Amino acid sequence: MIIKRSCLLMSILAISAGASAAPSGYIPGSALTTGGISNSYALSSLAYNPASAQLLLRHGEKTRFGWLSSLGVSTEFGNVANFEDEINQLSDELDRDDLTLNEAGDIVDRFNGILPTLGAEGYMKLSSGGAFPLMPVVFTFNALPGNLFVDASTEVLISGRFLDAPVSVQISGSNGSVSTQSSLYLKSGTDVRVGFGYAQPIFAGGTDWKAGQFILGGKVDVHRVGLSKQVLLIDDVDDFGDTIKNDYDQNEAVTTAASLSVGAIWKAENYQLGLTLNNVNEPEFDYGVVGTNCGGLTGTAQNNCFQAQNFAADGRIDSTETHTMRAYSTVDASFWATPNLMLGTSLDLGEHEDFLGASQQWLTIATFYQPGHWAIPGIRAGFRQNQVGSELSSATFGFTLFKNVNFDLEYGLDTTTVDGSSMPRSLAFNFGFEEHF
Repeated sequence: MIIKRSCLLMSILAISAGASAAPSGYIPGSALTTGGISNSYALSSLAYNPASAQLLLRHGEKTRFGWLSSLGVSTEFGNVANFEDEINQLSDELDRDDLTLNEAGDIVDRFNGILPTLGAEGYMKLSSGGAFPLMPVVFTFNALPGNLFVDASTEVLISGRFLDAPVSVQISGSNGSVSTQSSLYLKSGTDVRVGFGYAQPIFAGGTDWKAGQFILGGKVDVHRVGLSKQVLLIDDVDDFGDTIKNDYDQNEAVTTAASLSVGAIWKAENYQLGLTLNNVNEPEFDYGVVGTNCGGLTGTAQNNCFQAQNFAADGRIDSTETHTMRAYSTVDASFWATPNLMLGTSLDLGEHEDFLGASQQWLTIATFYQPGHWAIPGIRAGFRQNQVGSELSSATFGFTLFKNVNFDLEYGLDTTTVDGSSMPRSLAFNFGFEEHF
């Protein structure tokens, strides 16, 4: 979607570069392919089940860490099919004051038939993030029966949704112009997170297929979250990027809170079962307020504020909002044909929301093969689908070079049309470099 000849994605990227992170949107490292399936080959497993820390050190090993274990970006689009050009053209028409009455009437008829569909389907999301250097780090001491870990990352998540309003004609003498209160609703979340956790075996024993090891783990993540939202009139923006930056700073609220998660793993020779209870304490994070104290503002900021008031009064947005990091469970199961070859799945058992309010409940199916020799690349492939909300699905693929360097790609299976060409509605890419197992 382009507004005032300024690409929305580029405007959002300009904000992202100055922000620290966005929680709950970015999937770290090779977990982009393997999801919540716990395994000993990737430090990104710690983003899911904390009990996986016990799997990440070999016998006799004291420390393992990531050099730069995760860095990546992802995008998601609504099914807007060529609306970008239409909004561009509407933006151009809004600038004109020399329309004939017939021309103005044609524009009103044309765009009033288009904008409601864009309001229902027009959105985009961008997430990006990465781990701090050397993070995560897993370590142990001789006196401990288990493994400790520390993790730190930074992420950003931004969504833009179109809020449609009718196009009307303004008459001045024999000429006319058109106007609309249609706006962009931009929500942004940034997060700097530091996590501390511990895992240890609780029981080991059994015979035949029942033989295995029961592991428990827990972690506390401390989040510093900044949440902002903005309403931006498309009829009142000359420099879209600068307006986003200014309103973002004015509307941001920052909250620091901790989340607690616990996990369990049953590890047998040829299979593995896992359960994670996420966000047990359900911490809350406030958004900045929009559509209030408009009288103290001027110019474009004031116009946007009054329009936010109007949309809030109509029930289309909330002036005040608090995000709750809801508790939910994730289960995973995997079959190991050999210690290097795995087929597994993970599923969120409950619906939850990202920081921007999008519903999520992820199903992942994945397989990977990691050869024993460092010179042979490891490969992995998978499928993931959101069971609620957007219900988008995607194929994932990744490979590991020299047992250290990870590349992972997500390619959406649902498509939309842009400039007459089909494109996936979701795309993601991750790169990581970590100490090998």
